[in-house]
Amino acid sequence: MKKYPVLFLSLSLALLAASCGGGGGGGGGSSAPAPAPATQLPACGDFATLEVSGLGRLTNNTWNKAAAGNFAATQCLQSRSVGATTQYGWSWSWPTNGSTVYAYPEIIVGWKPWDGGTSNHPHLPARINTLQRFDWQYDLSVSTGGSYNVATSLWITRTGATPTGTNPQDIANEMMIWTAGSGFPPGGQRQPDANIGGQIFEVWYAQDWGDLSGANPNKWSYIAYRATVSTFAATLDIKAILADAVSRGYVNPAHYVSNIELGNEVMSGAGQTWINSLSATIQ
Repeated sequence: MKKYPVLFLSLSLALLAASCGGGGGGGGGSSAPAPAPATQLPACGDFATLEVSGLGRLTNNTWNKAAAGNFAATQCLQSRSVGATTQYGWSWSWPTNGSTVYAYPEIIVGWKPWDGGTSNHPHLPARINTLQRFDWQYDLSVSTGGSYNVATSLWITRTGATPTGTNPQDIANEMMIWTAGSGFPPGGQRQPDANIGGQIFEVWYAQDWGDLSGANPNKWSYIAYRATVSTFAATLDIKAILADAVSRGYVNPAHYVSNIELGNEVMSGAGQTWINSLSATIQ
């Protein structure tokens, strides 16, 4: 796999546990009981959650684990020391002959409708038609021999409300931006390509999308932008991508970006991801 320069963040770690849902192109989200609080890494419990100061909320999202049947799947949040810094990421092992997305280990910034609680970013949720800037940058090290992607995911809600409890009924859209991966396409039907700042993306769309795990009945529209040039290090103009989706009639500009996430949808095999750097600039 292609390697990139390592730009480590200086981070402090606070541990907690929470319910989490939400896959991505594989099928939306499902709530789950909160696991016991994690006290150390690796944390391998389903939906284990670690709040990392300056980075976001690491979540061991195993939203479609039931689809693996009796396979002894494992997926863990992890950390390692590199000099004086701590680096975070996740690892996974799922069936080698998978035919559906099982999980989406991830990092979350903002307020996720499947989780509730409080937002961990002061500018999220953000109303789309008032955004002046929304830049999303990351650099990952990924190694795997299975089917997977590297995907940013946004949950777009109608009201921007942030109750303590979950609120999937408010979801209008699930938007994904894929920058790497192999083995499966996005959901929905392919649409005309988009040119975002000189970068070409395939565009995929489904009007009535939902949780393919069957855990809840909510429906929303699904939009995926898949980069035609694969990379583990990306600088994405989220505002421009949203503007393209608005111009196609897929997204209402009066709705709200509730949160932004980065993770791997995993369909088969074993692998791991390390976060070298991650930042969100929102105005």
